[in-house]
Amino acid sequence: MTTPSNIKPPLKETCLKSFQEILIGGKHYSFLKDTPHHLSELIQYPFVCLGKDTVTYEFYSNLLLKYDLVFKPDIEVASTNQLMPMIKNDLGIGFIPERFAKEALENGEVFSIPLEEPIPRRSICLVENTSRCLSIAANALKQMILSPEF
Repeated sequence: MTTPSNIKPPLKETCLKSFQEILIGGKHYSFLKDTPHHLSELIQYPFVCLGKDTVTYEFYSNLLLKYDLVFKPDIEVASTNQLMPMIKNDLGIGFIPERFAKEALENGEVFSIPLEEPIPRRSICLVENTSRCLSIAANALKQMILSPEF
């Protein structure tokens, strides 16, 4: 799962990899790429985000709340893979892991929208229930995920 997770014992969280999300928009929103913007300026544009039942939605809702803003995405999608096509087709702007946006940014299909407010880094974590023993297969998977080659 991704952070912030708010897990409690007997669950245990092991961070595997951190990532940075960036705000991007399609060609229709390319005019936003040249100067840094405050989130309060950008809230007027349509947003694409993961659904309300996700940690990502909660993360951005809480982030905007810190600036006294209400996060109301115009389009909610079920998976991160659905964000890019929506943004490429100018249905709104959205936050996406920088790594996922790299190719589309290089091809000029989307543009990074610089922000005045910092977006905190997040992490991908392994979460396990310490009150139960892992099966042989689950333990092997855990060891594979935790290995440096993964």
